[in-house]
Amino acid sequence: CFAKLYVLASYIALCSSPQTSVTVVILQERRTMWGTVARVTVRVVTGQRRLAHSISRRIPILPLGSDQAGGCSPHVRAASVIYVPLVADGGSAGGAGGAAQDGSAASADLRAAVPPELEFLEINAVPPSQRDDLARALRTSGGTAFLHPTGSGRNTTVLSRVLAVGLGTTLADATPGVIRDATAAAVTALRAADIVAADFYAPNAGDDPVVLAAEVARSVMLADYRFDAHLSDDKAATRLDTAALALCPLLDADGAQVDAAETKIKALLAVGAGTNFARDLVNRRGDECTPAHMETASRELAEQYGFKFTCLQADELAEEGLRLLLAVGQAATELPRLVTLECDDLGGDAGTLVVVGKGVTFDTGGLNLKPTGSIEGMHMDMGGAAAVLGAARAVGELRQAAAVAGSAAPLSRYSKVVFCVALAENAVGPLSFKPHEIVRSHSGQTVSVGNTDAEGRLCLADALSWSQQRFGPNIAGVVDLATLTGACVVALGEYAAGVFTNSAGADLVAALQASGSAHGEVLHPLPILPGHRKEITEHDHADLCSTGATRWGGACTAAAFLECFVDKATPWAHIDIAGPAMTSAERGVVPKGGTGFGAATITELIIHQPRGE
Repeated sequence: CFAKLYVLASYIALCSSPQTSVTVVILQERRTMWGTVARVTVRVVTGQRRLAHSISRRIPILPLGSDQAGGCSPHVRAASVIYVPLVADGGSAGGAGGAAQDGSAASADLRAAVPPELEFLEINAVPPSQRDDLARALRTSGGTAFLHPTGSGRNTTVLSRVLAVGLGTTLADATPGVIRDATAAAVTALRAADIVAADFYAPNAGDDPVVLAAEVARSVMLADYRFDAHLSDDKAATRLDTAALALCPLLDADGAQVDAAETKIKALLAVGAGTNFARDLVNRRGDECTPAHMETASRELAEQYGFKFTCLQADELAEEGLRLLLAVGQAATELPRLVTLECDDLGGDAGTLVVVGKGVTFDTGGLNLKPTGSIEGMHMDMGGAAAVLGAARAVGELRQAAAVAGSAAPLSRYSKVVFCVALAENAVGPLSFKPHEIVRSHSGQTVSVGNTDAEGRLCLADALSWSQQRFGPNIAGVVDLATLTGACVVALGEYAAGVFTNSAGADLVAALQASGSAHGEVLHPLPILPGHRKEITEHDHADLCSTGATRWGGACTAAAFLECFVDKATPWAHIDIAGPAMTSAERGVVPKGGTGFGAATITELIIHQPRGE
């Protein structure tokens, strides 16, 4: 131990200016929630300025892409965030009785939660006036309380305050969902206090502390998201300029846990960045995020991450026979297009995964015009395409990171992934397609347009048929995502997406549900019954009708229509994200408006599902 400290002190001295002195203060052992910790403080003195640091590794969370490994700067608007669990004998989580206790239980919980770096925090000196707030924070999930150090302690921090956030559960029972909710509460409290820099101390909790540490980092990124591109500076909400994850609690003798945590954290930050990328696309209005804008965004992803880029427009769509997609967008100023990004060399042996997204950049409803109260939010009707591109960004980032690290391990169970987005604006004009118009699809089946406001399924139908023909026959699965039906929102609300499948897709749906669960994205299975298929396939003048015979079961009849364009032997899943893709209120790490729902699920399916299953 002393040899290590000597090397450490020598290293700091060699890297410092001649005016810098180094003092190493040891060796205080104590038992905490982090285990038995030997406290090692390195005091660096430069001139008259003193900074006290404990040995720790910090991973930057914000700004994204920062190379600075240090914590937040000595800033008056800065804070440290600690996660406070219930002690094992501290009572039930979140119970009403806990909040009514005096400060003794709260102090016990807090004392167990303070990491070595923050021992300047004198728990016994907490004023009685703060103890009720502490009790409420510590014994309620997502409860928060600021602790203000007096500045008299021997290890006074350069930070102005500490934010304690309650987990509402014991360490053993902490889950990624608990961490997400607590982190969202912490970010909300920081924002309300106008704090712009923070260190988040990952708790050594749960079955896998590394997973929870990574979830802290990703949750900070997601909770801090705001779409403020069009707000003046004086109206924009406070956001974190810098945030870092402190890994002091995970330090071990050989650093293996920290290295594993850093790898996992960077992976989850890539997933989070993909989700926020999708959010930005969904939140941009229809005059800005047009089919051309989506094409440009796709092309930039291809250039940045080395994907093969293809874009079919106008004459090319007609030559390929994608007449349904052409019909939807033929009245718009910007004509429709089909964009694909091909991601090769993933190392798996399960074949090709095709992911298709509905990209209707504004949906007026066509000649079946949407009414006031429904039309205003229809710039978000490209949420499926946005999720697909968000997943493409995350996968590209992870593939680049693996290449830089020189990893020879397969990145995915799949050998190749194709990201496909069908882009159109459903506008009203002299060229608008009409109700009951009969159009021949790419598959050769004729379709009677039941309602021009059921346009998304027409775009998807041609994209599904074309992509299977283009990238077959070695297709391991096809997944489509779409803000498709209001009926699905009626059934499930904004809390879950509906997922449908064919006879070959049970395993694919199970994998999607597991992938979504890992990121708090719920996919609830819904059926395609024989009656739903009958409503679609029985028509007097066309092979298919794009809508059901009645208004009932609209999400199921829409899925039955799409099923007609997928090979029966190909595993297929249709995810109707109309509810969770665009929400009416902020909930935890999920913002109001565009949420990026689906990007994390698809990324997890591609990257982290066990290979060979």
